Amino acid sequence: MSFNLRWGGAIEFGDDRWRGWYALDELCKEAKLNGITKVYDNIAIGNLAVRLFEKCGFKEEYRTDEFVMVGKEL
Repeated sequence: MSFNLRWGGAIEFGDDRWRGWYALDELCKEAKLNGITKVYDNIAIGNLAVRLFEKCGFKEEYRTDEFVMVGKEL
């Protein structure tokens, strides 16, 4: 996928071992335990991962021609 080449690739987890949201959920839990109150990520335009972030409670903050910035209050 072109966004993987452009934005540094992706780590693949087999569906038989992980649910799509698992790593993101764990990241948010650890961030909160470490005193972080909000997390952000920018996701390349056209990357369907935006749906995963939305399912995990992230909201679109803004977008550019290149990416969507999502954030979540912890």
